[in-house]
Amino acid sequence: MAKQDIDARHYDVILSPHITEKSTMASEHNAVVFKVAGGATKPQIKEAVEAIYSGQKAKVVAVNTINVKGKTKRWKGKPYKRNDVKKAIAWIKEHIEAYGGDPDYVAITGGSAGGHLCALAALTPDRKEWQPGFEDADTSVQVAVPHYGVYDFAGSTGLRSAEQLRDLFLAPRILQTTWPEDPEAFEAASPILQVSEDAPDFFVLHGQYDTLVPVDQARLFVEELRRTSKRSVTYAELPGAQHAFDVFPSIRSSHIVRAIDRYLHWHWNQHRQVLAQR
Repeated sequence: MAKQDIDARHYDVILSPHITEKSTMASEHNAVVFKVAGGATKPQIKEAVEAIYSGQKAKVVAVNTINVKGKTKRWKGKPYKRNDVKKAIAWIKEHIEAYGGDPDYVAITGGSAGGHLCALAALTPDRKEWQPGFEDADTSVQVAVPHYGVYDFAGSTGLRSAEQLRDLFLAPRILQTTWPEDPEAFEAASPILQVSEDAPDFFVLHGQYDTLVPVDQARLFVEELRRTSKRSVTYAELPGAQHAFDVFPSIRSSHIVRAIDRYLHWHWNQHRQVLAQR
């Protein structure tokens, strides 16, 4: 196979190898498992793998995909998806002091779907209906750093791209219902509709040329935060950057890591100064 040119978009499709006992066993039969971007098609995955591993003369014979769903539990007779994010925050608040951490200072971050969960968790602390079994636990955070997140599940911004993402992907794949059937579910899952004056500090990052979650969502989310929240809102829009721009090591991703590190150190020092003044 002739060596293919690797395009930046290939790294937006293939996120990382998926290494488990089962995937290692599959490799013995020339099957390799990858985590891929949500919405990536089989032809896109094939092209990306062959391009990235062209040096090893990789040839993809077939592509199989699977969408891993959260575990379904029941609470008060009703099904729900276990909220691992809030459960993790509650555990940290309760136990981190034993490990030398500060339970009164929690920072949360995530990218893409993780960016959505990061923003939603930060904006809905102590929401009892989302904390079945630990309703009284403190799930507040002091700062959130979402990367290229989905902020509008409901299409409330009026963006055509947000409505298409809602109807073609979020409805069938994530919420498994439709907007006309259950608009409240889409609204509850939209960080932009959960913004209040009590929102924590935010540092939002997004790529200028994100084709999966167009940058207008991030811009409008930041605009709403700045209009409503009493806390600081920092926004970094990366010129020329696609979705998942920091997945693979690069000069840009190194600068992103350094910027977030500096921001969180600054934020932590601000927190310490406030405590010292009490």
